[in-house]
Amino acid sequence: MTEARRNTLFLLFAALVVLSAPDLAAANLPGEVEQGITAYQDGLYTEALRSFRSVLTDSRLEDYQDDAYFWIGKTYLAQGDYDEATRHLEYFLSSFPDSPLRPEGTVPEGSTAVSSAGL
Repeated sequence: MTEARRNTLFLLFAALVVLSAPDLAAANLPGEVEQGITAYQDGLYTEALRSFRSVLTDSRLEDYQDDAYFWIGKTYLAQGDYDEATRHLEYFLSSFPDSPLRPEGTVPEGSTAVSSAGL
């Protein structure tokens, strides 16, 4: 991945993270996702990643894979691991175009975030 593409994806993800603030009270999320979000909010990133990854390996939770990839990327971003955050963002954006975690203004192709960043 080129440096410019990595930077663009990072900016897209940063915009996505800022614009998407899922409301746990309003969402009907499985325990694994809620536990991961709580761990993330408490700064327990390793625990958060473990919870989100468990969603990806449990076929009963297939409908929540978009949540898992989104939060995995957000967790890596909080840890400063921009390569992993970018990798998970790219997968999230390409695999879940109808996810409610994709706010208006970041699609298509995150044009708003890119144009506002001057890219």
